[in-house]
Amino acid sequence: MSSEMKLYFSPSLASSVAERCVDRPLWQINFGELLKEVIEIDTNRDGLALADFRPTNHLSQNIAVYLSALLTPNASEDLINLGQKIVWGYAVILDTHSLVQLTNSVFKSLTLSPPLLKDVKDNFGYQCVEINFHLHVLANIAIHSIRRCDADYYEFSRQIDQFSAQLHIDGLPKCICFVFLTENYLENFELWIDVFNASTGGQQHLVIVGIGQRVHDRIIAKLNAIEFANVTIFDFTPRQKLTASGNGEDLYYLWYLKIKLIRYFVSREHDVIYSDLDSFWVKNFIHIWEQASLSDVDIAFMPSSDMPLYAVQKWGVIPCCGFFACRASGRLERFLGRWERWVEVMFDDQIGLAEMLLDAGVEWEQRNDSPDWRSVVWNSRAFHGDNIRLSLLNPSIAKRVGEPNLLTAEGVTIWHPRWNTFQQEHRNVAATLRAVAAGGSADPPSHQYGALMGLADPSSQERETLTALADRYRSDKGTAVGPAHHYTFLYDLLFADARDQSINLLEIGLAVGGPELGHSADRFAISPSVLMWLSYFSRANIFGFDITDFSHMKHPRFEFTRGDCGSTEDLQAILRMSSHFDIIIDDASHASYHQQNTFKELFKSLHPGGFYIIEDLHWQSPFFEDSLPVVPKTWEFFYDFFVDDKYLDNQLISKKFMDAVKLDTYSFNYFYDFTGQTTLPKIIVIKKEGTPAWVKSC
Repeated sequence: MSSEMKLYFSPSLASSVAERCVDRPLWQINFGELLKEVIEIDTNRDGLALADFRPTNHLSQNIAVYLSALLTPNASEDLINLGQKIVWGYAVILDTHSLVQLTNSVFKSLTLSPPLLKDVKDNFGYQCVEINFHLHVLANIAIHSIRRCDADYYEFSRQIDQFSAQLHIDGLPKCICFVFLTENYLENFELWIDVFNASTGGQQHLVIVGIGQRVHDRIIAKLNAIEFANVTIFDFTPRQKLTASGNGEDLYYLWYLKIKLIRYFVSREHDVIYSDLDSFWVKNFIHIWEQASLSDVDIAFMPSSDMPLYAVQKWGVIPCCGFFACRASGRLERFLGRWERWVEVMFDDQIGLAEMLLDAGVEWEQRNDSPDWRSVVWNSRAFHGDNIRLSLLNPSIAKRVGEPNLLTAEGVTIWHPRWNTFQQEHRNVAATLRAVAAGGSADPPSHQYGALMGLADPSSQERETLTALADRYRSDKGTAVGPAHHYTFLYDLLFADARDQSINLLEIGLAVGGPELGHSADRFAISPSVLMWLSYFSRANIFGFDITDFSHMKHPRFEFTRGDCGSTEDLQAILRMSSHFDIIIDDASHASYHQQNTFKELFKSLHPGGFYIIEDLHWQSPFFEDSLPVVPKTWEFFYDFFVDDKYLDNQLISKKFMDAVKLDTYSFNYFYDFTGQTTLPKIIVIKKEGTPAWVKSC
């Protein structure tokens, strides 16, 4: 630690953490949940002590001190210094066992899933990710530095080299699609190959590496059943079982094998398109990849926003290693060689790639010369003088999503949900994907969406509540995703009579995690609330407005306009989608100026009897509130006007305007936090005078 700053921790919190770690394998502990648990139980956090690493302590005790310090207001630099002392304390005695537990169970888990602890200290989630990612990398480097000196550490690498040397690939076409699978992935392969065969018409050559003794016959049987012959199969039987990602003890894991094999194909001058077996080819990607205007791209990745979160916080989007395409060259082979080393260090291909790019100082830039590509980086200094050009595919081409919801697959070329989490959903959608890929309708009627995606079926007699739908699609308006606001309990009461009516609903702000939290507006995201509204209302038209582009979400009842709530011109563009709305919900930046500017421009478009709702009044974005023109806080402005009959001076909204609004208002209501976590009002509901459209149409 620096001599100028001291690091403190709460002994009582540390004791609570240590008690929950003792006599338990650390990999069995969810440290994010553990931190939330001890914070809720241990309310006596007075009496801070100086934190330091003690090599004589048990590993769980040192972890407990570190986590307690993390929960205490300390500078990031000092927390990193404490973590470094712990890492190097175990590294100097060559204790890789403790280092592996520390990096995988603590640093990595808190990097991927930081707990939501807003009441602990400001910006805790961001600091938690930043600090633990730094320490995760540091610990992995220490582990790798120790383990690589062991004679057996590179045994699997030598096996792969021997296997590669025996491959007969001279007769393969220049561009190949490459997949590999173990026995665990056979069922998913059988779904994937159906869609791949339909989308490519059997014209794209596929190279399959089957891993294990019982894989070959199942692959052959499936290929024969669908009469797919444009394939080369190589069988590989490693000397021990492979895991998906590494554990720090050896290199027997799939993501290391993947990068080494791709590097080998590239060294033999083959362009490679790699696809996970849950990256479904809804259309033929080859036609896009072979465009002459894209010939300067060395390697192109599907975009993602899942992990590592530190890179997502920095860039807004990251390269996903579940689908990418690369062109053979000496510079690309050297790039893959460097990536291979980082996979060794980080035990994972995607985290390894992100850290390699972060370490190289890479910054993504918008590319305007081709509409098919979202962004590009090139940094000649980062790769030893090689001018490597990396690109992220436009989300309209390749899309990483959380689950197999067909609404997110419509119109996309490569669609990549998670197989291991949603296996049954994959089975349910495979037949539809085959039909779409083979030239069937990519625009199924809305009642088919209900059967395939869980969207509301107008003919169904058993429908889910709005809260259940919010939790299913992971909207923070429900009860399951934090910070969960529970707004859907209120909305179900307000909107129940409109559920089967032809109304217009406008939502402003479609997904958390944009510029209001300091992230890029050019991120790729799926809107949970749009999925929720489409499922809840069987006939409603849903309109969306956001500073992030959501036009990739296609549905017959959804229309989107991109814009900024601070721009009157952008807000007026909403009215070109529809001249009136029955429900308007403002869930955008939460900045007072934005909320009031939006209200000023859109209240006039609210249909008689309609609802105008402003959410999350308890919080204003620190990235916007102080940088925008000064206006009263939205809650105070509306409360004083409607309840106390007092107009607060406002350079944006005049008293004359508000007087006219009051004459047009049937009721003004406000609601405090439904969870009791804050004492501030969180939501206001303004109901306009008149009879609602859904009553007229009954």
